[in-house]
Amino acid sequence: MDPLISELLKHKEALIAVISAIGVTLFYFTYQLYKSRKYHLKELKALGLYQDEMKEVMNEKLGIKEKRISSKIKVYWKGNKLIFSKYNRAFGIKNFENLKQNLETLFGKKIELITHEKQWFSSQPKIILHTEAFPETFLLSQRPKLSVGQLFLGIDALNRPVILESIKDFTSALLILAPRGSGKSVLINGMLISFFETLNEQGRSDEYELIIADNKGTDFIDVADRFRGAYYQPFNLKDLRELVGRLRQHKAEVEATLEYLKAHRISPRHWDELRTKKTQFHVPKKLFLVLDEMKQYFGSGKQAPRLSKEPTADELELKERFDLTREFGQIVNWLVEQTRSVGSVICGASQSPNKSDYDYPDFVNFPVMVLGQCNAQQSIQLIGDASLNDNTLTRGKFVIRDEFGTRRFLAPLSIKIKGDGNGVR
Repeated sequence: MDPLISELLKHKEALIAVISAIGVTLFYFTYQLYKSRKYHLKELKALGLYQDEMKEVMNEKLGIKEKRISSKIKVYWKGNKLIFSKYNRAFGIKNFENLKQNLETLFGKKIELITHEKQWFSSQPKIILHTEAFPETFLLSQRPKLSVGQLFLGIDALNRPVILESIKDFTSALLILAPRGSGKSVLINGMLISFFETLNEQGRSDEYELIIADNKGTDFIDVADRFRGAYYQPFNLKDLRELVGRLRQHKAEVEATLEYLKAHRISPRHWDELRTKKTQFHVPKKLFLVLDEMKQYFGSGKQAPRLSKEPTADELELKERFDLTREFGQIVNWLVEQTRSVGSVICGASQSPNKSDYDYPDFVNFPVMVLGQCNAQQSIQLIGDASLNDNTLTRGKFVIRDEFGTRRFLAPLSIKIKGDGNGVR
């Protein structure tokens, strides 16, 4: 007998224990794998994704009889992908798109994308359901390298960057509607930091002027100081006067420049090119305008206050505030309409998702909307379905609606912003 085997047999009890432990471990992992591949076959059959394959067999007593020999389905997980490699041949991507909500309920995961892939051994393609795969944390320092004018919002559920092109595609007017504590401030701070850092890296920081209107007066002070921006709190009448006066002046400068371009048959699309040449006329800076808590200084149904025959100081102040707020809304609405011409960036934000809460700017003028969790009725009003009524839209997660449709994304955290705590508001 082999000496090694003889030696092992002397310790057979220990050997049996080791083999038993290995067997139990293998059984455990096999069981866990089986559990993870519990595919709700009855439910999938009810959806029509597969049918039992039957075959006629001969029985001595009963004669010819049909017998089930297999099922026309093969489905498995690969990372965050749920792959159907064998299914009802009558089905295609469109059928899976129609069944998306059912499949999300069955498997307990959000499906972000459905694609197909050819199989070498079959004429039937794989149907691949890409499920949501957000990282636990995502830092602003992990952002991709940006070009001047790009707005970085975060990463989508498939870890792809979500970037808006304020110069190339003119998608530079966005409205953020999300409840308190959803992370709006972190999202906006991340956009501002990445935007102005890119300008500084390219030596083009003089092209944009940062103006922030924030009634809370706490969320953007550091970033405004860092990039030499103007900071206003519109609930303060003095700040409201200065803000409206500054925007009124900018509007007049832009109108004068547009008139000059029109008279000389120059397209406004060359606004950026004009700035880099020695021009004979003034080209205003572009604005990056942030309007936080918009509901507090925009609102429908407000009536102009009536003055008494001998108005008091309080009445006059109320009337002035009303007039300034109304003018503010009209200027912002005009600026949003002109972003395609001048390349400015307008970012509005509010906790209220009700369209009726705003007179100006109109939703029509905001081509991009970033949305947080809300009730089903508000969701239908905003994007046409109830998908925003979803408790998985936790802090830092949003839905963007733009020309490409709707998709979920995760905003980056910035550890450089003081007062962020865990980076989420």
